[in-house]
Amino acid sequence: MGGGPRRPRSRPGADGRPRGARGGVDGGVAGRAVGAVPRGLRRRFTTLVGEPPVAYPTRWRMTVAAQLPRESDAPLATVAERTAYGSEFAFAKAFKRAYGQAPGGYRRAARERAAA
Repeated sequence: MGGGPRRPRSRPGADGRPRGARGGVDGGVAGRAVGAVPRGLRRRFTTLVGEPPVAYPTRWRMTVAAQLPRESDAPLATVAERTAYGSEFAFAKAFKRAYGQAPGGYRRAARERAAA
C-alpha cells in the first residue's frame, strides 16, 4: 500500500492520552470544531464541569497519579512517565502541590490505611 515504513502507533498512557502527549487543548481549535467562540466554550465548560478547561487535564492527571502509587509497586519514575510528566522531580512537585505530601509518603500512608 503506501510509500515508506509505517510508524508504530503509540500505546496510550494511564490517562488514555498517547504517551508523550503533553499540554492542554487549544480553546480556539476546540471552539471552532464545535462551532463556538473560545470564550463561550471556556465559560460553558466551566459551568458544566465546575472548573476551567485548562485546570481539568491537570486534575485528571493527578487523579490518575494518586491511584498508581496506591494500587501498584511501580517506581515513581514510571508513575511520572505514565502520567505524562517530563521527570520524576516535576511529578513529585506537582503531586505535593495537589495532595500536600510527597508521592512516596502518600503511598506509605495509603498502604498503612489498607493494612489497618
